[in-house]
Amino acid sequence: MQMESRQVPQKSIQTFFSILKDYINQQEMDTFATPMTEELLDDLCYLGAIHSVAPVLYYMFRKREKELVDLWPEQMNWLRQQYIFAVTRSINQEIGKKEIQEAFRSQGIPVIFFKGIQIRSYYPVPETRTMGDLDCLIREEDRSRAHEIMTDLGYSCSADQGNVWVYSKGMVVIEMHSRIAGNNISNGVDYMQFFSDAMNRTIEEDEELCLKKEYHFCFLIYHIAKHLSSTGAGVRMFMDLVIFLKHYGMAFDKEEEERLLKEASLDKVAVTIGNLCNRWFGFWWGIEEMPEEVLNELEEYVVAGGTFGFATHNIGDVYRRKSYEKPGTGRDTEQKRTIKMFWHYLFPGKEYMSMFIPGVKKQTWLLPAAWVKRGWIGLFRRRQHTFSTIRSMTKNDGNRSYREYQMLKKIGL
Repeated sequence: MQMESRQVPQKSIQTFFSILKDYINQQEMDTFATPMTEELLDDLCYLGAIHSVAPVLYYMFRKREKELVDLWPEQMNWLRQQYIFAVTRSINQEIGKKEIQEAFRSQGIPVIFFKGIQIRSYYPVPETRTMGDLDCLIREEDRSRAHEIMTDLGYSCSADQGNVWVYSKGMVVIEMHSRIAGNNISNGVDYMQFFSDAMNRTIEEDEELCLKKEYHFCFLIYHIAKHLSSTGAGVRMFMDLVIFLKHYGMAFDKEEEERLLKEASLDKVAVTIGNLCNRWFGFWWGIEEMPEEVLNELEEYVVAGGTFGFATHNIGDVYRRKSYEKPGTGRDTEQKRTIKMFWHYLFPGKEYMSMFIPGVKKQTWLLPAAWVKRGWIGLFRRRQHTFSTIRSMTKNDGNRSYREYQMLKKIGL
């Protein structure tokens, strides 16, 4: 099927959210109060694709599958393929997770799986919660031993710098973190430090070590905020929050969660996220009123962008948005913003550059060497990505970037 980026009518978006809401609540097809048409099914397939929830749509269509297949075989066959692939990958990922847990347990090394791989088990049909990789957390001092275990299990390592090492074997990709957060949000909070005690915020559930629920939820809010500040955060991340809260129900400590969010300066963005979740899925622990205009702007940004915003944005948009931060005296000219934008791109700070030379974190004088190494990689190993980013930075979309910068500031980012 052709999945070119396009604008989806509001009626199709409403039907999309109605289906997801029915899925979360396990309600049967109240969804088709709106008659199905080929145009609507095309829109739903497109939204399902860019937000990585196509398997959910197929699951919800299953009782009308024969009828829909007879009318629109191409769309329904595509949805079925997405569902089958999701189930197959889910089985492989669960096998990989168990294998890693057992291997680490036998060596006395704690490992915590978090984010999607944990939340998936709370979904009404876990296999429909798609994910490209599995996130897990280890202690920094266990990194070398963890690497040996992973290679002994047959995993190949494709990234071995910084706080996140990446391993893969077949359909299973593992992101192994020694820290779960970085300082990717321009609100002045040191999130790397705030979440640095994650290994001490654990509890055992169903014989697995996992993050305490309120702490994990605070991190999930941060994770959405981080992606909103970058290229975008998709609907699936918001679904995760609702399903997380519904799973724990009365066992979830709202006061503790509100305290954590306030400490992390995420309380304002959490209110916005909560309002959207309530609008889309009819569920949140408590709603505070906020301007509809801001909610509408954020909804448009999220829905159009897809899972990580890549349907409408790329990393060049992030640098363009950064050019509006900390304006000088008077109004910055377009030329000044362009200089500022390229400065951010060419000379990132030591936290980011530690991926290229880890010693940069403690030895700032190594920064120029790290910039040179990054430049060489960008020109000779990632040339296509580099020039794509530069083209995006220089295209004439300053008005959109400024509107998004203003919108993000209004929600605390």
